[in-house]
Amino acid sequence: MNILHFVPRHGKQKNYLDVAFWKNAPGFYLRHARLRAGLSLRALEEISGISHTEIHKVEGGEQDCRMETFTRLCIAVGLQPATIIDCVFTSDFSFFTKQLLAEPRFDELAVSNGIETFILQRYLASYLSCVCAVASHLARCSNPRKLAQEIDYPTEELKRSFLQFADRWSSERESLERLRVNENLRRNPVFELMNQQIEFHSYLTDCAQALKAGQTKKPKPLWVPFVPPLVP
Repeated sequence: MNILHFVPRHGKQKNYLDVAFWKNAPGFYLRHARLRAGLSLRALEEISGISHTEIHKVEGGEQDCRMETFTRLCIAVGLQPATIIDCVFTSDFSFFTKQLLAEPRFDELAVSNGIETFILQRYLASYLSCVCAVASHLARCSNPRKLAQEIDYPTEELKRSFLQFADRWSSERESLERLRVNENLRRNPVFELMNQQIEFHSYLTDCAQALKAGQTKKPKPLWVPFVPPLVP
């Protein structure tokens, strides 16, 4: 029996990093796609044949579901199942957040922006993890140029550099090179973002200023279709 695990790593009691994992779980993407399609739980029940109570539990990460159920729900909200699965496994926010916190270059960037406490660095890492996840996704997807054009960028600097990044991968068909970039992103995310000329510094500065101001004015998060942004 094929089972997709939708339940958060540590049950219902979520700390910050658990929330990062939960937001990156398949159920969260299903809920986002359902709301985007303008469907209520009961409307989705009628279309998919899956009870609204089961859909609610799957979306909330309270219940695992079989691949057949997952496929029916995806089709009902107008998505290919592979779209959500690809988002989950190639855009792992919680993984990148942890890697950033362990990378000396990120610590240097955070301190240079006046972010010295661990809790604020953790929030700052969550913003930059979105940038890492998008870079990873563009390097692996079949049509990076199309996806890059659909992204709502928080700064013109990020927009310009990501469009250039996507153009390179649209003409680059060498899978080994794509794998190399993704491996480097997962090992040393800040270094590889800089190596790929992704201009994230002004965005990071905006995020740091918002955090120092007590988040009274949150910076605009990086938004990708069907990849919900992770914000504190």
